[in-house]
Amino acid sequence: MQKEKMLNITFGTLYYILGIVGFFYLYMLAVLFGMISSFSQSLFIVCFIILPLIILILPVIIKKTMKQEFYKAILLSCISVIIYFIILFIIKFSILNYMSKFTIQKWNNDNYIDLRYLMLDDLEKKYDFIGMNKEKANQILGLKSYYNYDNGICYFIKNEWLNNYYYCLDYDENNIITKTYKKYID
Repeated sequence: MQKEKMLNITFGTLYYILGIVGFFYLYMLAVLFGMISSFSQSLFIVCFIILPLIILILPVIIKKTMKQEFYKAILLSCISVIIYFIILFIIKFSILNYMSKFTIQKWNNDNYIDLRYLMLDDLEKKYDFIGMNKEKANQILGLKSYYNYDNGICYFIKNEWLNNYYYCLDYDENNIITKTYKKYID
């Protein structure tokens, strides 16, 4: 009985300490680098706040509902943590796959502006802007989140730490695009 009690205390302590620390760092990484936080605020709340809280109380739920010993409940909860991470990665890669395809609607959608950088490869495969008229490029890229400068236009594609990342099109005096590039602007 004493050995079982020690196992319960050890597994319980490890589970909760590692769980709380692990989810805290996962949350911080998601805030700093997370794709899900850029995509949808409600998806972010579910993935990084609600589900981790449920997973942290899961051993108690399993112990009460399934009448399992506590350390077995902890082991079953660890399996749920693994499933959680698998689901999280599936969500992330689904978002990456969805956002990597350029469409005019996605490019001009206010909810996806921070994810435009994912569409750039597909955009450049579909459209060769060099030699294209500025007006035609504006029809494709729209006029959301951009700024004009002398002989060029830049479209906001991503916010990074202290700089903003832009996709820029330079054009000549005849409004023909001569160069495309990406750049950081303070």
